Amino acid sequence: KQTALLTNMTIFTSCLVIFVAILFYEQGLNKRTQENTTILHNNWLVTINNKNYTPESLTKFVFPSDLKKGDEIILSTVVPNFSDRYPVLIFNSSYSIITVYSGSTILYEYGKEFINKYNVGEGIHKIPLDKLNKDRHISIHLTLTANSPFKSILPMFVISADKVSKKLISNQILMFGSSLFLVVGGFLGIIIAIFTLIQKKRAY
Repeated sequence: KQTALLTNMTIFTSCLVIFVAILFYEQGLNKRTQENTTILHNNWLVTINNKNYTPESLTKFVFPSDLKKGDEIILSTVVPNFSDRYPVLIFNSSYSIITVYSGSTILYEYGKEFINKYNVGEGIHKIPLDKLNKDRHISIHLTLTANSPFKSILPMFVISADKVSKKLISNQILMFGSSLFLVVGGFLGIIIAIFTLIQKKRAY
């Protein structure tokens, strides 16, 4: 019994140490990427079916619950200056065809090629900003492909293209670490339970 208890404690401690290590790594990685990230919360103009809204913060803006397939939404703002050579805008979409403009220049398109084949789902988009016009204006045109596909917009941010992978990893690593901790802990718990059961049968 003492051996089994000691084994259980060793395994649990090892899993806990791994989880804490992942947590610290996530915090450090997130801090490094946050320093090179510009989050675009404010100064947005939201146009829904030709009706304008000027929310205090885009991420806090609640979209109407009666949005329908085919509705048009335009998100417009002026992108601040940045020093990165290859900046990109990270945008999370949900059931929308996307066209991004800077003036009359199309910076990015997504979804039109799928519309007659299957429904456009959710995804993360890396929109290049190296061809912004002089006033740095950007407008994101969304055509909804489902009824009421979202209630709000996740934070959009500008980051150097070579740092995108680190940023996306830092956003998900804590969830991955927690899942790994639970899976490994559960698996080891099953093994320990089976081992303990075998030892008890042998004792009898």
